Amino acid sequence: MENNQFEKFIMAYVKAVDTQDVQSTASLMHPAFRVVMRHNKEQDKISILPKEIYLQLMEEKKVGGSERIVSVHSHNNFAGYTNVYLTLENEKMCMRSVFSLVSENGNFKIISDHVYITFK
Repeated sequence: MENNQFEKFIMAYVKAVDTQDVQSTASLMHPAFRVVMRHNKEQDKISILPKEIYLQLMEEKKVGGSERIVSVHSHNNFAGYTNVYLTLENEKMCMRSVFSLVSENGNFKIISDHVYITFK
């Protein structure tokens, strides 16, 4: 995956989440998508959100809804997979994430988001 392609994909995905566009977000997700999350308020707890739950939380306005600044730090590619290391930040939180992307038939999908959230 070329840099320009995965960066466009990342920006489209982040915009869809930030604007709580459930349909667009779902179209960019792999069917097996999940979020694996920790945060600074409960560091010993790991939460796993499958695609359906994540999208339901978005519909309920509990996920997304505010614009975040995106900083892509690095990425690596291997056999159709791309891991992207990035930070997403707004006035309420800083999210350090690893997005795992897969390429299927020339289309990219996000299959997982491993994230550590620091609430401000």
